[in-house]
Amino acid sequence: MKKRIIYMVLLLAFPLVVYADSVSLECPDEVEPNSEFDCEIIGNSDNKITDVDLLVTTSGNITFLSFRAASKWQGDGANGKITLYSDSNFTGEFKIGTLKLKALEDETNTVTIEQGSFFENRKQITLNPVSEIVRVKKEEVVTSDTNPKDTTNDNKTNNQNTDNKNDDDNQTVDVSSNNLIDIVIENYAIEFDTTVNEYNLTIGDEDSLVINPILEDNRSTVEVLGNENLKDGSVISVVVTDTDGGTNTYTISIKKEAHKGKNKYSLIFAIIIGVLVIINVVRIVANSSKKKENGES
Repeated sequence: MKKRIIYMVLLLAFPLVVYADSVSLECPDEVEPNSEFDCEIIGNSDNKITDVDLLVTTSGNITFLSFRAASKWQGDGANGKITLYSDSNFTGEFKIGTLKLKALEDETNTVTIEQGSFFENRKQITLNPVSEIVRVKKEEVVTSDTNPKDTTNDNKTNNQNTDNKNDDDNQTVDVSSNNLIDIVIENYAIEFDTTVNEYNLTIGDEDSLVINPILEDNRSTVEVLGNENLKDGSVISVVVTDTDGGTNTYTISIKKEAHKGKNKYSLIFAIIIGVLVIINVVRIVANSSKKKENGES
């Protein structure tokens, strides 16, 4: 009886921690317009997790920039498709990685983990979707304080000054930027640098690529040229045009790998033929030895 009482007291003093398999997002509640911000992805599990698959989507005017895996995780997170693995076993609460996002305009937005799975020794554990709301602050309109004059003698002068200002305003055009902040390519990654316009990329047998250029200014337009019937030596051009018609061109020179699959199957076929030849040679030698032992010529 005393042992039971002691056990119950210990349970009350030190409650057991039970983790459910889940994933959560930690984003700032409010961010500045046209600013970059981070969202942390946190996992919870009572199993020993070695692999993670997630699909992150954004709504409104939030743009996905990049993903950085947490310590001891390896893998990729291009374009929100996060696939990670680790030699360690993660149990309880653990950090998965950090999303780098950009808020473009004043609007309420959501960041969502639309699909997710944990893996323990290849056993898949499906996770529930989770969303985080991120609000973008309103841009403050800066106006100059003017004290109106009650005199009427300066009306003509004021009107002339206003006309001059209007003329100056009509001559000033707000031109958008024709730069990119990143080029996201499905299944491939390039080390993008805002000061570099020429890139090299080695691909497999694809005839075309899924390319998502990220604009510095969403008022500009972007066009991807040469992304069909890709061959070794093909050049893809990503042309950004600003509101004044000025263009900025980024090029991606394509190099195609040798057909690894075909080479692999050719090698396997050659090995099989070689083994069959060796077996036949051994058989012939064995039969010859038996004939000699039996006195046959």
